[in-house]
Amino acid sequence: MQWIRAAVFPPKCVICGAEAVLLCHNCRRWEDYRGEKALPYIEELQVAVAYNDTAKAVVEHLKYYGMQQMRGVILPQIEGVFKNKKTVIVPIPLHWTRQLWRGFNQSLVLSEVIAETTHMPIQHLLQRKKRTKQQAKLSRKLRRKNLENAFCMRKNGDIPSSVTIVDDVCATGETLISAAKTLKEAGVKEVRAIVFARPNLLDTAARSD
Repeated sequence: MQWIRAAVFPPKCVICGAEAVLLCHNCRRWEDYRGEKALPYIEELQVAVAYNDTAKAVVEHLKYYGMQQMRGVILPQIEGVFKNKKTVIVPIPLHWTRQLWRGFNQSLVLSEVIAETTHMPIQHLLQRKKRTKQQAKLSRKLRRKNLENAFCMRKNGDIPSSVTIVDDVCATGETLISAAKTLKEAGVKEVRAIVFARPNLLDTAARSD
């Protein structure tokens, strides 16, 4: 069925609209992330690319338009920075109402991309217990307040000693911090995080936190 869909609706570059590919060669303008990698409760933050116009287009089409075909565009970038061994992959959960509306969780899509290449297990340890406002519309102070007590642990049996949290974009880092704090309080000894993109210079327009 994939080839039929591709024949009827051929892919187009999400930036310039050129046909045949989701992200054409001319629009693949990735930048290395060179910013801060320290966050409370997190031993190490790994960032695949800097949040620029290319990364923004990829994230928005993954996050808001449901283009899970973006996995093939994202995979080479993630592979270049993921270096965790003997870890459990933990996607950042959406509130159930937002996941119902969106139809999928972009953090889980990224987690599946990592799991496919590393053969590390995915474990849904976290639950989003309150519906938070969109972080992109809030100041840093309000972002922190918005994420207070946003997560709780699911009852999934044994708590692993080492986990890697996965999310699409990190701006101020409040989502990762809140999730890591919940995991540490539950007994996880080592929490790392990997995100697809983060601004080199803090950009409050980044569509996440």
